[in-house]
Amino acid sequence: MEIKGDLMDVEIKNLNITLSKKEIIKGIHLTVTGNKFVGLIGPNGSGKSTLLKALYRVLKPTYGDIYIYGKNIESYSKKSSAKILGVVSQFNNINFDFNVIDIVLMSRSPHKNLLEKDTKVDYDIALNALSLVGMLESAQKSFNLLSGGEKQRVLLARAITQEPKILILDEPTNHLDIKYQLEVMNIVKKLNICVLAALHDLTLASQFCDEIYVLKDGQIVCQGIPKDVITKEMIKEVYDVNSNVFVNPTTKRISIDYFTEDL
Repeated sequence: MEIKGDLMDVEIKNLNITLSKKEIIKGIHLTVTGNKFVGLIGPNGSGKSTLLKALYRVLKPTYGDIYIYGKNIESYSKKSSAKILGVVSQFNNINFDFNVIDIVLMSRSPHKNLLEKDTKVDYDIALNALSLVGMLESAQKSFNLLSGGEKQRVLLARAITQEPKILILDEPTNHLDIKYQLEVMNIVKKLNICVLAALHDLTLASQFCDEIYVLKDGQIVCQGIPKDVITKEMIKEVYDVNSNVFVNPTTKRISIDYFTEDL
């Protein structure tokens, strides 16, 4: 598929999603252009995950449109969209007892014909991805025996092995220690592809995102670069939490100090 450089990677127009008669997403407009790391932030229930599920076609919008490279996502075959969109979702329940390498190699299927076997190239791509996430030594281990954090890193390796042009992450640092949170975010940033990620950690979002959309009650309440979006006023309005937001003199990055009114 030839992709013209002047098209937006992702364009969401007037998206609405109603589930069980409750309006979850309310007329959202969102665009992502180029190899940007774009973050979705907001409290639990704000609609971040629901929006992403519509993008990777788990949920069908009530109305509105999603375009990938100028083409309505509904016009892509599942296989075609899998060559473009890679996903690391929030909850991954894999009940079969596969080895790690087999889990990762599953993501090569969009690039293959039916019943086509894995090649040395496939294995090299998969092993490189496992190396990137620090899980190469676990390639032959059972996936089900890994910790939650290890599983999350393997699933990121699987998405990288898919070689997507756009990577969708739903809370990618869940279950990870601080060290691995930073490592995973660094890995994703260095992929130099379009990334759209739902994040709960505002400090991580400010550190790694090129642009941020803030969701509350299914609507975008503000958007922009991190230093303009992540303010104490936004945090109070959206999260109902008091904070001080300042630039760390050592790292030159945004730092956030949360507090209650009685402190």
